[in-house]
Amino acid sequence: PGRPDWIEEELRFLGRTTKLLRENSTAFLDPAWEPLVPTIEEGLWANRWRDGAKTVITVLSLRPEGYKGPLVEAEVPKGSHLVSLWNHEELEPFAKEGRSYAPVDVAAFDAAKLGTRLEGNVDCVAVLPGFLEVEADGELVTVEAPGAPAGSRVAVSAGNPSYAQTPASFGTERRTIALHEHFGFREEKFVVQLFDVRGELIDERVFRLPLAFPRLMTKV
Repeated sequence: PGRPDWIEEELRFLGRTTKLLRENSTAFLDPAWEPLVPTIEEGLWANRWRDGAKTVITVLSLRPEGYKGPLVEAEVPKGSHLVSLWNHEELEPFAKEGRSYAPVDVAAFDAAKLGTRLEGNVDCVAVLPGFLEVEADGELVTVEAPGAPAGSRVAVSAGNPSYAQTPASFGTERRTIALHEHFGFREEKFVVQLFDVRGELIDERVFRLPLAFPRLMTKV
């Protein structure tokens, strides 16, 4: 009962996890999901879920110091790529002893919270088919998704996608947009996502606009 001052942080976290679950619901309903797959580090627990060409790996860390590095063996077929759906970063698979591993980046937490319901932090990594083609020339960004399923749409977000903002949404045909016309003068990270007609995530790409980048304001 009541509305403590920390409730907003809890609700933002709930929104972040709920968005991820909704956008990958078919994978999370996989009856053949694999709990507690082997990891190469102690104190981190991982589950694997699949939906056609998409594989989702959820990670729970009980390391107060956090962890950044390779963790779970992951096959990345030709034409696919690795993305952290939690941090919204594109990843490079890590090769070790002839095997390919997915890296994770899990934040630290206060060690005093060990043994309570507040312990732990998470990451979520996915192997996604490469439908999206994104070319960034400064703030002019060209996006298309050839071969995407019928009815798919492209969503562009300034910063990490969340329910707190409305992304710019387009069809899958090739188009070029000026970022400032949709997001004002935001800089740094932009996330491009491809969704099917059900609203489930198919592909994701991340690019960055340099800080203090000069903008073309007028056209002749």
